[in-house]
Amino acid sequence: MLLPRKITKDSAVHMIHLSSPVESGDLKLFNISVERLSKEFAKFKLFDVVKSGLEPRYLAASTRERLQKLRAALEEADWLLPVYGGTGAINILRYLNDEDLQKFRERAPVINGFSDATSLLNFLYLKIGLLTFHYANASRLFEKKNYKEFFDVLYGKKTELSFHTPNYAWLTEAPLASVEGIAIVQRIGRLDPGTPTVLIACSAAHRDTGVFEAARYG
Repeated sequence: MLLPRKITKDSAVHMIHLSSPVESGDLKLFNISVERLSKEFAKFKLFDVVKSGLEPRYLAASTRERLQKLRAALEEADWLLPVYGGTGAINILRYLNDEDLQKFRERAPVINGFSDATSLLNFLYLKIGLLTFHYANASRLFEKKNYKEFFDVLYGKKTELSFHTPNYAWLTEAPLASVEGIAIVQRIGRLDPGTPTVLIACSAAHRDTGVFEAARYG
């Protein structure tokens, strides 16, 4: 496994648009993150994109521009921080080449993200074994009370972070909503040995609402 570099006050923190633009309801939280990070890190930089009535409007910028900004941010990045979730990150990943992956290996930046940014985290882990963090995007980086614990890991103050505890702990605050639906299907008729016979499906408003745990329990 490739471990990311430890973050210091002198680290280059680069914020990038991978997916959708920040929605109006999250702009206040996003601006708070920009302000706090710019005060804490002298080398903080937002790699902003051109907003020119792009169609479709659910993308922060064209695939080409988002890819260019990702490559530019990676050049000297110690921490790559996605701005927002939504959709569109997968369109960038299909264009990342061996040269890009080598740059990720050399830099080994901290990369975290949530929602659509998860595709980049999984991509880098599967391709080069880079340890990444499934944690809030920039727009909600300081929203949860446990952001200090996350920063302790980045600064190297904590070298171990485990949520396999006797009392289950959420990486973010436990959701108020619970699993909304459970479906169980049992196959009948003639079945050969080893044939899967039961399917259990769980649904919820978001993946971080206990659906995986419910399915495993079932």
